[in-house]
Amino acid sequence: RFAGPLAVVQYVLKRHGLLALWKGLTATVVRDGIGMGSYFLFYFQSKKILASLTRSDASPLIPPVWQAVLAGGLAGTGYWVVALPLDTIKSLVQASQFRTGPEGASKDSTRSGAGVALAELRRLLQQKGVAGLFAGWPVAIGRGIPGAIVTLSVYEATLQRLTT
Repeated sequence: RFAGPLAVVQYVLKRHGLLALWKGLTATVVRDGIGMGSYFLFYFQSKKILASLTRSDASPLIPPVWQAVLAGGLAGTGYWVVALPLDTIKSLVQASQFRTGPEGASKDSTRSGAGVALAELRRLLQQKGVAGLFAGWPVAIGRGIPGAIVTLSVYEATLQRLTT
């Protein structure tokens, strides 16, 4: 339908105005705020539990590499388990203004903020049930775990180099 990303931006600006480029921003901030809280909670609790299980002589602040890898994987999982339903709602909010076809745009899609999010959540639950909130989980988890492992392992290795 569109020739490229610029054509999409032009369409959105022409049809919905400048603010449409930020549709779903509140939902994104909520997803990332809660998701990152979960990410670091899982990471630091995993490090703490792994250190106590292994009774390691290593500093509890700087775990062995295998513990950083495992804790990073758990952090990535923790992020997406909590954030995926919020991410799904965010995507529905962003797409609601463009929905066409038999279901049409949500009757509440002209609302802003929580009104649209709740309308989209209701619609999703009616159509797909709770499982609809977790659509795409293999991709999210499959991308989130390696990303968190690399990020947090590099963080721990850098911290170890800087403090020794």
